[in-house]
Amino acid sequence: MSSVAVSSRPALIELELPVARADMRKSFRADLKPFMKDGEILRENLLHAKATSSGAVVRFWVPTAVLETNQDYAVDLRSWNARGGLEEAETYTFRTIAK
Repeated sequence: MSSVAVSSRPALIELELPVARADMRKSFRADLKPFMKDGEILRENLLHAKATSSGAVVRFWVPTAVLETNQDYAVDLRSWNARGGLEEAETYTFRTIAK
């Protein structure tokens, strides 16, 4: 599980969620939630992948005010299909640590 440093001051952190280059043309939805718990904290729609030197990533910006230190979180990334439905793409997990 990756770690994300969270400052005590309000800020935005950028999560780079790797996706396949083949998914560059897709539109994504990201849902942030506590790991292994119900309840959504933050949702962002209409995200698009960006090419990087190591592949492609979807950038998901999260305000630190919605995160607690020393907690585990999950981001469910889904893509929109041609019929307007959502398809599971990937789930990413991370632990917050104090900066």
